[in-house]
Amino acid sequence: MQVALAIALALVLGLPAPALALSLSGLEQSPAQVENHIDSVFHQGVSAFQKQDYAQALQAFTQAIEQQIRPGAAYGNRCLVYLQLNDALKAIADCTQSLHYHPNHSEAYLNRGLAHYRLAQYADAIADYDHVLQGNPRDYRALYNRGLAHASMGNYGEAIADYDQSIIVRPDLPAVQIAAIYDDRGVAHLSLGKPEQAMADFTQAIALDGLDTRAYFNRACVCHQMGHEHAALRDFDQVIALNAHHAEAYFNRGVIHYQEGRISAALTDLHRAAHCFSQQDNWAAYDQVMKIVAQIQLEQSTIG
Repeated sequence: MQVALAIALALVLGLPAPALALSLSGLEQSPAQVENHIDSVFHQGVSAFQKQDYAQALQAFTQAIEQQIRPGAAYGNRCLVYLQLNDALKAIADCTQSLHYHPNHSEAYLNRGLAHYRLAQYADAIADYDHVLQGNPRDYRALYNRGLAHASMGNYGEAIADYDQSIIVRPDLPAVQIAAIYDDRGVAHLSLGKPEQAMADFTQAIALDGLDTRAYFNRACVCHQMGHEHAALRDFDQVIALNAHHAEAYFNRGVIHYQEGRISAALTDLHRAAHCFSQQDNWAAYDQVMKIVAQIQLEQSTIG
């Protein structure tokens, strides 16, 4: 009895941190006579956000909005608070309000696009990123995020074009951020049935960031698809060396061990995978792994 190898591509699509950059300056000038009040309300919200005290930031920006103190900026910054609190609906509402005051503010479009993306409203996200790029075709954040949205809609060719352009316009980005773009481009290439291009992208990501577990994991998946089992095992080994709690890497390595006849090593890895899944409260995956373990043990007892 053969146990089917279940290789799951790592499709966790990271969004760039700059999309959450807080606007530190008000978008509107305020009358001098209320400057002290602004300092105690609006800037209190900015300071709280910087300290990751999102409850205090929310309260301060809400008070600023209610008192019409820099309302456009206050709505925009409260949107960022809601994004941090994972309330995408309220973030969209606040970005929209901010745009009523400042119709061409690219940061509001960028952040509203991010909120739409989190709600799987990919067409709306793309529309917001398009607006940013109309004003600045070299905004790599909008290019990259639009690529992620295209990929989520299955438009992999468009996604690759955006990933390419985001690298071209900002070759000076930190290596870790460029590696993430190569990761996503590799997934898009693989989705188009181009494993060689995917392999090249994951390898480039690893060259840029030797701690990129996602690139190692995805490259292992490609190696398996191409029949390079030993290379796949080396990459799964590296994933586990970097993250001793990577359940999927243990699982996939265990199944490869099984298929190559190393039953003891296979069972060890599968039990480790099950333990990691239980630590993550992923009981569906835990049950799946334990069923495979039971099948292997039954097979071995029958053979014996």
